[in-house]
Amino acid sequence: MRDWLRLIRLPLAATAAWDVLACTALVLAAADRGIGSLDLEAWALLALTSLLTYAFGMLGNDVFDRRRDRELAPTRPLPSGRIPVPAAVCVGLARGAGALAVGGGPAGDRRVVAAALACALLYNALTKRWLIPGAATMGGVRFANASVGAAPLVLAGSAPGWTLLAPLAVGLYAAGVTIWSTTEEVDSAARRLVARLHVILAFLLAGALPWVVSGVPTLSLIHISEPTRRA
Repeated sequence: MRDWLRLIRLPLAATAAWDVLACTALVLAAADRGIGSLDLEAWALLALTSLLTYAFGMLGNDVFDRRRDRELAPTRPLPSGRIPVPAAVCVGLARGAGALAVGGGPAGDRRVVAAALACALLYNALTKRWLIPGAATMGGVRFANASVGAAPLVLAGSAPGWTLLAPLAVGLYAAGVTIWSTTEEVDSAARRLVARLHVILAFLLAGALPWVVSGVPTLSLIHISEPTRRA
């Protein structure tokens, strides 16, 4: 069991779930609907879809990288043989099918889930070999995942299109981290600068959007109160 949990990167899986929940909450606020407009089951199904999508991507990553890992990380579950490759493939496909079946629940959009899964497969199977295509595809994975609950509101006209800047911030951050992590061993100031710009832009968007939605000065989600005036 420990090897399976390591394979799906369980400690990091919650980040994907929080992305979709936070972006959905922000878009609901922009649509003048509170988070209470969705019941607990709807929120749980959004999170479950995201967790299944994340597991699909992580399992696919190790399946496609298993030959490389035999040299660089031979103790990992697949190259060490502790988990058979066919078993990992079957579990990964089951996770992807589960994500599609759940589809984000009543608040989600199965088409957006399919886009996230497709980007994850494309990244693992092909684009990770190149810097920019790989970063763009990984950004697409996280953008689509974070949009599962937000896109239906925008497509239905219940929320303005600019609210998709919230999941875009998530995608930009993921792209920047991907550029940074894949160039750690490359002495390239230009690549490091591009990675930093992605991350800075993502944080600026994340910090500004609650301000735009609420109409009052904020720092991220923390309201900055005006000083009380004495009569």
